[in-house]
Amino acid sequence: MRKFFELQTKLTSYTYPLSKICVSISIILFSIFRNNLFIISSKPLNFVVSLLCLAATLASVLCIYIAVPELFYAYKNRKANLPERKPTTAIPYDLETIKRLVQENDIIEFEIRTTEGIIQIGASSDCKVDSSVFFDKRFYIGENEYLTIEKFEEDLLRYAVDKEIPVITIDGVKAEKW
Repeated sequence: MRKFFELQTKLTSYTYPLSKICVSISIILFSIFRNNLFIISSKPLNFVVSLLCLAATLASVLCIYIAVPELFYAYKNRKANLPERKPTTAIPYDLETIKRLVQENDIIEFEIRTTEGIIQIGASSDCKVDSSVFFDKRFYIGENEYLTIEKFEEDLLRYAVDKEIPVITIDGVKAEKW
C-alpha cells in the first residue's frame, strides 16, 4: 500500500499510473454520487460513510497528484530506452534491374537514398475484392505517379549515379538480404 502513494521514477509503462488515475477518479465520482446510488437512513451511519468517502477522496486526489508525474517519468524512461538507429546501408542496384523488377511485379516498393533524403519508388496496382487479378498499374517516385515505365525510368535517372540507384529496402526487406 505504501508504494501506491510513492512516486515511481523508474516506470517504462503507462499502465500503472493510468490505472491509478482511473481508480482514483472512480472513487471520487462514487463519493460524490453515493447518495444517488444508495440511501442511508441512519444519521450516525451516514456520517461515518461520509467520513470514509472524504478520506477516500483525499487519498484519491493524492494518488492522482502522484500518478501524473509518473506518466512523465514513464515517457522520459521510454524515450531513453529507445534503441539507437544505426545508419542504413544502401546497396547499389543498376537501373535495368530496378526497371525489370518494377515491370514484373504488380506491387513492389523500393526505399532509396537520394541527396534529398530517403524516398520510396515502385509500382502499385488495384484489384477487386476476392480477386487476384491486378489492374490499373502505376509507377511512382515519391509523390509522383507515372502511367508508363518510360516516364518512370526517365525521372528515375536523376537519382542515379553511374546508372545505379542506392537501394535500402525492397518491400520492407533490407536490400542486402533480398
